[in-house]
Amino acid sequence: MVEERLAEAAAEKGAYFVSRLDSLRDTQVIITDVRGRGLLIGVEFKEPTSGVPKTISFGVVNALSREYLPAMVAGELASKHRVITAYTLNNPNAMRIEPALALLSTDEIDYVIAGLDEVLDRFKSIMSAALT
Repeated sequence: MVEERLAEAAAEKGAYFVSRLDSLRDTQVIITDVRGRGLLIGVEFKEPTSGVPKTISFGVVNALSREYLPAMVAGELASKHRVITAYTLNNPNAMRIEPALALLSTDEIDYVIAGLDEVLDRFKSIMSAALT
């Protein structure tokens, strides 16, 4: 670990990953927060607050999206892009990204960002009314 400077590599790659996610947050309004240390990264999604879906479903759509949106995003990333992530247990509105350091390159980070952007674009049309 010391010889290969793994801690430094994790910090450098994590900083790059978080900066790319921060850039994505600027274009994807559904992302409210990106945080992490090294390659332990969390992405938090905006909770739906109002809109037609909430009204016509008596709040059920908003409750489901609040509880399951990160899981749905993780599922789409896995099935469409072969990227494995997970939701968090203490905040159902956040998703964990914990890539393996040994195999991670900036090209792979960019691939994850592009996949997440594509998945969020698909969810944006579904969620836009509930997120306003």
